[in-house]
Amino acid sequence: MLTEKPLMKAENKQKTIVLLGITSYPEGWESKVAEIDPLSIREVALFPTSIDLDERKKLYQALEKTNLERIPHVHLRHDMAEWELKFFVDKYKTKVFNIHGSKRAYRLLDFEKYRSMIYIENSDYFDEYFEKSLKLSAGLCIDYSHWHDYGKLQNFPDYDQFDDLVKRYPIGCGHLSAILKEPYGEDYGHGLKKHYNSHKLTLPAEVSYIKEYLDCLPRYLSIELQNSLAEQLEIKTYVEKLIGNR
Repeated sequence: MLTEKPLMKAENKQKTIVLLGITSYPEGWESKVAEIDPLSIREVALFPTSIDLDERKKLYQALEKTNLERIPHVHLRHDMAEWELKFFVDKYKTKVFNIHGSKRAYRLLDFEKYRSMIYIENSDYFDEYFEKSLKLSAGLCIDYSHWHDYGKLQNFPDYDQFDDLVKRYPIGCGHLSAILKEPYGEDYGHGLKKHYNSHKLTLPAEVSYIKEYLDCLPRYLSIELQNSLAEQLEIKTYVEKLIGNR
């Protein structure tokens, strides 16, 4: 199902920067933004993927009131306008964006000025829009918890060719969430399935699986967890030790 077009093998030998993440689901973004200045945080990744435009405007206004300097990686939501991408690049020196490889998000690749900055995230399945998006985009945004869960632990058929894609497409950014010891059942819109990946971390060891992917880490590895930024600072230190501060 996935594209067979030969592509240049990704070069990912640069040092990996582990970014704290401001998420928006399910606990909201307000508490994390409130931590930015007390913790002297100057750089984060942003995941505004569960909030509509009115709420995003409130988020942007709140960020501008902080001393935050950089947002290198932003997970774009399907209904975003081009002015939002420009805002991130101009104000926060954003280097990479990612979108889901879905029909709804495909429209974002019409923003030709930013297409070379947009990478496609792997999910629990791949359809025609994943392939179409990947062909137009800058490459892959690997969600390592999805890959580990659906590709390695559960062996979903859709992941049969994913290792090959990782070798052939540039990897511009990545997401890091937890992998739990016991699965839970949830429907993400594609039917009820069991999942090991989680956006809530309890023990540092729940991200230790990242050691299996050292050969394909990107420049920006963004923590996608509900945990507070204070907790994420500890997770960041733990992960940097695991990957050897590449």
